[in-house]
Amino acid sequence: MPSRYNIPVRLVITEENWRKFLPLTWMRPLWDLRLGAMTLRERTERFWKTRAWLLPARDWLSLTPEIPEGEFILSRADFLPLEPAPDLGPGSALFSHEGEPIAVMTSAARLREGLFALAEGAREKFSIKAEVVGRFWNLVHMNRAALLFDMRDTEPVARGRVETGATLLGRVSVEDGARIYPGVVVDAEDGPVFIGKGSVLMPNAFIQGPAFIGENCLIKAGSRIYGGTTLGPVCKVGGEVSETIIQGYSNKQHEGFLGHAYLGEWVNIGAGTEVSDLKNTYGTIRVWLDGEMNDTGLMFLGPTIGDHAKTGINTTITTGAVIGVFANLVGSGVSPKFVPSFSWGYPEFSEYRLEEAIEVARRVMARRGVEMTPGYENTVKKVFELTRPERNA
Repeated sequence: MPSRYNIPVRLVITEENWRKFLPLTWMRPLWDLRLGAMTLRERTERFWKTRAWLLPARDWLSLTPEIPEGEFILSRADFLPLEPAPDLGPGSALFSHEGEPIAVMTSAARLREGLFALAEGAREKFSIKAEVVGRFWNLVHMNRAALLFDMRDTEPVARGRVETGATLLGRVSVEDGARIYPGVVVDAEDGPVFIGKGSVLMPNAFIQGPAFIGENCLIKAGSRIYGGTTLGPVCKVGGEVSETIIQGYSNKQHEGFLGHAYLGEWVNIGAGTEVSDLKNTYGTIRVWLDGEMNDTGLMFLGPTIGDHAKTGINTTITTGAVIGVFANLVGSGVSPKFVPSFSWGYPEFSEYRLEEAIEVARRVMARRGVEMTPGYENTVKKVFELTRPERNA
């Protein structure tokens, strides 16, 4: 991106509001969450047209990089820009059309003061049409619009193998190594559909756009995946899924409904699990965040499920439930609104032993060819301690 100030554009992405996205951000930086057809980091780098230094807010996830001297654009990642970036100069800030801070240009020495404080005191302020995510539930709420925006230039192309008897309607992109079996219907008339490399759509599956299917996913026979859905890599999906984001490496293979939900990585949804994403009163949905219930203002919202969580067969999950990392939802009746991290069972919870949780996670990851690194194991141990107050409340 050229600059009239003759300053090379150097970008730093911050995550100072990461706690507003728990439990999804216990095991990853905020910028790795998905929205639409890409991660928040990918979208932010595309917007500013440059690669970024990353400024984590937590030392247990990654080391703070050595950032050289000079001027930088300090940008949040949780926003959906709907028009190009302006040319920022030193001391200037960018806001959304609704007044939410997006970025500020500042010196390396002041980066740790934080985006929100620096933007408030900016000498010059610009605004663009952009939607700020702000809270975890807005990822799902904004996903359909993000998919339509991200894939607005998608053209129908079949680089993979589309068998005779499969039906592709509208702008469907099938990447190399993907395979679509007979009887599959991909309906992209209401929005594009992207099928990633190596993904397989088994017979009689139905995909409605807009939808993004990442690399090496398996869509089971007879599945129904409706518009507004994003699947990260290496997911196995069956049953009925609608308006949902799955981060990656998670399984929802069996019959049962999953709607307006966000699943982290290494989640397993047991057979017959059903979720509610609409109250009988058609009222707005309240969710657990920051130790209290928050009104989302949304009529539709399913569960938000942290990494390595699992549900037993025939589990029933209430509207807007928040299920922590490494939680095991096994029991009878409808789930609570909040399930603590590293908990086992409901309605009465016990603590999931840390050593067992790590061993099971190691086994699960190995089945997908992923080795648990010492750094990842240390993160699990740190999060176990940080979430202890949830279990003791």
